Amino acid sequence: MDGILYTRPDNGQFAIKLLRDDYTPASLSLYNESNVVTLESFERPSYAEMVNEIVVVYRPQGGTEDDSVTVQDLASVQAQGGVVSQTVQYPGIDTANNAARLAMRDLRQKSTPLSRIRIHVNRNAWNVVIGGVFKFSWAEHGLVEVIYRALGVNYGTLNDGTIIINAVEDVFGLPTNTYMGSQ
Repeated sequence: MDGILYTRPDNGQFAIKLLRDDYTPASLSLYNESNVVTLESFERPSYAEMVNEIVVVYRPQGGTEDDSVTVQDLASVQAQGGVVSQTVQYPGIDTANNAARLAMRDLRQKSTPLSRIRIHVNRNAWNVVIGGVFKFSWAEHGLVEVIYRALGVNYGTLNDGTIIINAVEDVFGLPTNTYMGSQ
């Protein structure tokens, strides 16, 4: 389903946040040096850590044996000098077309060097939930309004007043992201 199950902080109920391209970048909250207390970590994976081939194993409708669909990111294969494969089981998928769509979705996420951050934010981030998106700027790393998706949120204590957010660069926000390098 490409979603995240989490507990809502306002009422304690379980909720599902679907990971979709369903937001307007201009309406997202911005976190930067003015409201981020600390940028604890910023990391971008190397090509050696990424997958460039996905094999999806599925069971065709009415079949008794599994079948598979393989997709590759050819640019990443060339950059890495070989195939780095990962096999994923989707037993509920019953057509090659759907298996191929899931394989492409997974490949898009796993073959893109998405950066990860861990930030300590002031109480301006009270409404960030797991799966939610926000913009992040940090001059030291050349990040200008890069869209991140929260993977973990620690709301801290009332005495401390900081919120810790673990986030990954949102794959849907890549076309709008800006990275400024020094000239």
